[in-house]
Amino acid sequence: MDHGDWGALIAERFLSGLGYPDTERLHVQLIIKEHNKGKEQTTFESHIVCDADKLEALGATWIARAFQRTSAFDRSVGIESVPAQYLDRREKFLPLFHTETAQKMAEERCRFLVSFREQFQRELRMET
Repeated sequence: MDHGDWGALIAERFLSGLGYPDTERLHVQLIIKEHNKGKEQTTFESHIVCDADKLEALGATWIARAFQRTSAFDRSVGIESVPAQYLDRREKFLPLFHTETAQKMAEERCRFLVSFREQFQRELRMET
């Protein structure tokens, strides 16, 4: 199961426990399932959740998570490997956003990410 399917299952159980009507639970499940890459979004809400999911993979928060993941799960990888493993090729997300607001946020975050990668590489090479 991918994280969209898992999220939909969790949401269904949670909302069912709160007594939400079937139609609302099914709509929320659909939104969560459809947000994943490679799946077509059929609702406006699915587009928003899809955009939010992709935005999470850009910017300062993503950089922090990349270094955290490396130190927590793969201690054999040094910090110099983090950009190639987690930060490179993030620009591929730019044409994939559905909303204008998310597109603007993604462009700003991508500029920051590129700037960070460049600065990080300069510091690793001990450039002044």
